[in-house]
Amino acid sequence: MKDTLKQILQFLQAVYRYKYLFVGVSLLVMTGIGVYSFTLPKVYRADTTVFIESNVIDELVRGIAVTPNIEDRVRALQSAMLSRDMIMKTLVALDAEILTRETSAQQEYILALQKRTQINVTRQMDRFTVSIEDRNPRFAQRFINTLVGLYIEENISSAREETYGANRFL
Repeated sequence: MKDTLKQILQFLQAVYRYKYLFVGVSLLVMTGIGVYSFTLPKVYRADTTVFIESNVIDELVRGIAVTPNIEDRVRALQSAMLSRDMIMKTLVALDAEILTRETSAQQEYILALQKRTQINVTRQMDRFTVSIEDRNPRFAQRFINTLVGLYIEENISSAREETYGANRFL
């Protein structure tokens, strides 16, 4: 205990002895960090949360037919939302300028969007969050909202068809 206290006292004496050097180096480091942070490009994050409803049909046909578990549905959700087709529909709905470029540039842009778009499912498996980071806040917001809107639209139409088919079966 005495050794530790003695070391702390020696450290404080050294700081006091070289206080101008300590303050100068601290100010130089803080100035460097401040200048560096102002030169970084701004990156904005847009995200939206979607609640997952349990399917009533699953309860009705349990034991009669095979129903997918929630983990399979989550994998299907991620595959569907990040598919090239869904992202392309989103870009068409946004009337993005990338659609006027050649196919290789479009492919690279779509791959970059797929990498930047993240889908996280909560532990309760009752909702998921879709997010993207982009330098343009308006594009990030519009892209996420349109992507989720298109996914929900397609999901509702497929659920409607599934319900109709189950109803006919029953």
